[in-house]
Amino acid sequence: MHAYAIKDFLCEVGLRVCQHVRQSFLVQSMEERSAVHSETNDDTIYQIDRDVEAVILPLVEEKARDLGGVVLIAEGLEENGARVLPRGIKESRAAYRIIMDPIDGTRGIMYDKRSAFFLAGAAPNQGGSATLQDITIAVMVELPTSRSHLSDTLWAIQGQGAHRLTRDLQSGRV
Repeated sequence: MHAYAIKDFLCEVGLRVCQHVRQSFLVQSMEERSAVHSETNDDTIYQIDRDVEAVILPLVEEKARDLGGVVLIAEGLEENGARVLPRGIKESRAAYRIIMDPIDGTRGIMYDKRSAFFLAGAAPNQGGSATLQDITIAVMVELPTSRSHLSDTLWAIQGQGAHRLTRDLQSGRV
């Protein structure tokens, strides 16, 4: 699959996470967003983190076959933090590894104090030997507080530079 198609897909997932977080400001209290869902030795997973999984997983599942299979790596997924999609495909057959932090900066955004960021990177699947240095496509989408109506999206594709756009979340205008 073409790098721009993967970039567009990751930007779309980030935008959907952004929209979901903004909606949570309208329908959930701060206490609901900040409730502890689970704790591990490495991190605390809050309800706001858990809620965006319901947005992300269907989108990735829907697109995984078109991408040639995906190993999605993110906190809270399976025991080892990874899920292979579409279901039934072997990890070694997946074309890409996508590393995702759906809400980087959870504490600031769940209290509506400062922006957080959706972060995602895609690398060709090289099995367990893949590292962050193997990422060829990276996307960052701002998750602004309720007081802002603008969100920046930044992306880079290896060998093609970095780019950005600003989206008005009320009108949808870029």
